[in-house]
Amino acid sequence: MLPIHLARYVVRPALAHVGDGLKGFDSDVAVWLVVGTAAVESGFAALDQHTGPGDRSWGPAYGLFQMEQATADDIWTTYLDLRPALAARVRDLLAPVPGRTHQLATNLSYAALMCRLRYWRMRDCVLPVKADAAAYARLWKRFYNTPAGKGTEAKFLADWQRLVAPFYTEDL
Repeated sequence: MLPIHLARYVVRPALAHVGDGLKGFDSDVAVWLVVGTAAVESGFAALDQHTGPGDRSWGPAYGLFQMEQATADDIWTTYLDLRPALAARVRDLLAPVPGRTHQLATNLSYAALMCRLRYWRMRDCVLPVKADAAAYARLWKRFYNTPAGKGTEAKFLADWQRLVAPFYTEDL
């Protein structure tokens, strides 16, 4: 999958559907943060986190954004369930099957939206004024991968340069 296609045809529409009235939620800067997150988390390829060659189980992290069920459940319980109007807009993007957790792997719009919500609900997560890979790397490490996570800002930057930069445009 090309990152520009993910940005234009999945992330932008999903964020726009939910972000009405949420200043900056669906900005170009936010779209590219979500795309960069997919680049570092899965290389735009993995829909499941395999733990070995014989692994046939789902998880623990799902989809292009490699979100764990516990993280998604926490977003619902501590954020969306307290904001019924916003939760309803998120539910608009859910398919009838499979369940919410598996849709982190099978429903790109929902998965992209949950990725954005992971950043959005953090009070200290301030997006840069314009697209900035180094700023994205810092935000990803602090708010998505977390300081205890195995990922590094250097890996984010390397994946951005290799996978996203060739397709980056300010004109989404």
